[in-house]
Amino acid sequence: MKQFLWLAVFPLFLSNHVMACQYVTVRDACFNEKRDMHRLCVIARKDDPEGRRIYTELRRWLDDEGRGFNAELFYESPDDPDVQWQNYGIPSAPPSTPVTVFSGYHKLGNRKFYICHWEPGPAPDDLAELLTSPLREKIRTELLSKMALFLYVPGTENKQARQIIDDVARRWSEKEKQGVSVLQMDRSDPAERVLLSFMAIEDSGPEWTAVIFGRGKMMPPIVGDDITEAELDRQLETLVGECTCLRSASSFGVDLPMIWDATEDARIVPLRSPEDALPAGVGAPADPLSSSAAPASVLYTLVALFSVVLLTSVAILLIRIRSIR
Repeated sequence: MKQFLWLAVFPLFLSNHVMACQYVTVRDACFNEKRDMHRLCVIARKDDPEGRRIYTELRRWLDDEGRGFNAELFYESPDDPDVQWQNYGIPSAPPSTPVTVFSGYHKLGNRKFYICHWEPGPAPDDLAELLTSPLREKIRTELLSKMALFLYVPGTENKQARQIIDDVARRWSEKEKQGVSVLQMDRSDPAERVLLSFMAIEDSGPEWTAVIFGRGKMMPPIVGDDITEAELDRQLETLVGECTCLRSASSFGVDLPMIWDATEDARIVPLRSPEDALPAGVGAPADPLSSSAAPASVLYTLVALFSVVLLTSVAILLIRIRSIR
């Protein structure tokens, strides 16, 4: 019976998912999805008053100054055998406690990685540094009106890629109304320690760049000789492509630890209007995310699929009843 019910409702689930993806670019669809939630974990014994104090203060901070910051708060005991420390980007329980660990989490990539820690917990200046930085503020401002941006980190030896990145950004800005901007980051900037650690950028190394879009979603970085016009174009073309039901915008990258709330969402300039996505002569639906947005052919196909699955399930059920008798 459970199989029958699943087969009966699956076409309805599929139809809702198909309808929700109609006429939306990957870049625009990103603003309709939940961000990756990174992990702020206090590690201390359950009866440790210092650990509880740190946890309480962090809880209050996240509810106040940290509103809109994509991080969740946890409390773990170092002697709990059920804790999977890899979920916080560390191999095992720390040798001494209390300690507070901040780790990254990419939900769809199922990646957990260490970013930084404090012993026993973050001071007010540490929390201010965790919450935002000059570069993250620039990123947030740019993303409100830009299709995407290139974040560029010069190499310690080679710095030739900047011209390639500028040329690609200029060319895309000429053909897309939102355009693409370029921001540069110093790999030794102390004000960007959290972001540098998040991106695994060391004091020395090759040139590095990444496409950032949506609410701060970073696509896989491009490093060294791989920074070419073709690769940069390929990643940007992904963003202007239609969002499909087989791959959501969230699967294209990981969200930076950054403040973002509903007030920013209300100021977003969409990359495409519903009319832009429809063939010439076809009227646009009132709401591209509503159930009426699906073309009739898609609906007919889903109805036919549902009918076949339903009839097949009924036949299987009748055969089973007869065999029992």
